[in-house]
Amino acid sequence: MSGRDTVESRDGTRIAFQTTGDGPHILIVHGSLSDGSDWKEVAARLSRRFTVHIMTRRGVGRSSDGPMYALEREYDDIVAVLNATAAQRLVGHSFGAICALGAALIVERLDRLVLYEPPLNIHTSVVSDDVLSQIRLADRRGDVAAVVEIGLRRCVRMPADDVDAMKVATVWSELVRDGRSWAREMQAIHDLPSGADRYATITTPTLLVVGEETQPHHRDAAEALATALPHAEIVELPEVGHDANLLVPEVLARDLAHFLT
Repeated sequence: MSGRDTVESRDGTRIAFQTTGDGPHILIVHGSLSDGSDWKEVAARLSRRFTVHIMTRRGVGRSSDGPMYALEREYDDIVAVLNATAAQRLVGHSFGAICALGAALIVERLDRLVLYEPPLNIHTSVVSDDVLSQIRLADRRGDVAAVVEIGLRRCVRMPADDVDAMKVATVWSELVRDGRSWAREMQAIHDLPSGADRYATITTPTLLVVGEETQPHHRDAAEALATALPHAEIVELPEVGHDANLLVPEVLARDLAHFLT
């Protein structure tokens, strides 16, 4: 099975997704600064045993956007694609993992849930008031490149030399293209209540993926979720951080396949 399709979400927004493989259905929800293509290598490996759907979140790529943004609309989008594909295994990465958590609260038929480093506010705010103020100013003047740079430096906490190198590489234009929605996503992260206890009603078996070299706040989130969720376990990926889907897709796909089977 392969191809592209769209589905209408609850508010009428068209949500695009692409499909590959054959077997039990998996839905992958990408993070910020992405249209889902960063998961293609993982999907290709999973497709040997699963039917893999990669959705494109609202406001990015082939997906349209609604008139008013709210994090709850992201949950609705995931539910719409789950219903359209009959997928019962859900994988979320970064901000997409936050969206997957929200969707898991309102669906009852998930067999498995995978969360790769959702940037939850645990001990400190991932997006501080000061950083959010800078992001809002850049967003109001339509400076997406500035939003991306501030986010990478102050939220992702990427080393300055790495950000400078990205700005002169071909990938920068792709980040800016997919970064139009990042300001509102960082606002949504900022506004999330602290802690993970609100997710305690999720009884779906859950795998919490953490990179060995990840930022402390990602590890804090995984540990908090492991405590809050009744059926959660943590797996650590060696020698990588937040981007194992790009750097070691074969390792990530192997661990996902083992859990999702």
